[in-house]
Amino acid sequence: MANLDFYAVDQDISDIWEFILSETDCKVFESYSEFESELREFKSVSAIIEAYNSKPFGTFLFELWSPSVSSKVVIKRIELDSKKCDGATYRFRIEGWGLMQFHFGRIRNGEIESSNFGHNSEKRARNWEVTLFDELGSVEEWNWTLLKKISGKIQYHIRKRLAVSKVSSRPILNTAFKKHSEGYRFKHFTIEDKL
Repeated sequence: MANLDFYAVDQDISDIWEFILSETDCKVFESYSEFESELREFKSVSAIIEAYNSKPFGTFLFELWSPSVSSKVVIKRIELDSKKCDGATYRFRIEGWGLMQFHFGRIRNGEIESSNFGHNSEKRARNWEVTLFDELGSVEEWNWTLLKKISGKIQYHIRKRLAVSKVSSRPILNTAFKKHSEGYRFKHFTIEDKL
């Protein structure tokens, strides 16, 4: 499973999205729709940043889908318990074996949270294929070599072009580095802690 933890805030986040939208064929979606709303696709950096900023205290998980890797993505309707969801009865989620996820941390209480980029490996997908075949289809319908190439291109851009320093193995991008210089601390936790 590909996984990259890094530190990015403000302009760093915009720089990453600018690269993805201009240098890859990836389409950008929210992982889950708002309650009783269609799943949103974001076609510009400003739309992505606006969505991210709409939840200043919460987590916003983005999904990247490369149509050249596979056409087999699924938009799944999720039924909700209206008693637990302020009267809402459904929402949507995008799913697929080779989707790539982005979570960007925030600055809270003087700390810069870590951000994360990741996706399934072919081996992990094959291990789950029997269990999830009815929902996601065949792992064979994804071009894993091309997925690795696109993922590598994104990771290289973050690690080698945008990063100005590191803490442990985590790249620190320019604006995050400046914030650290102003006294903000780096905080690290896994994506599972944020959900």
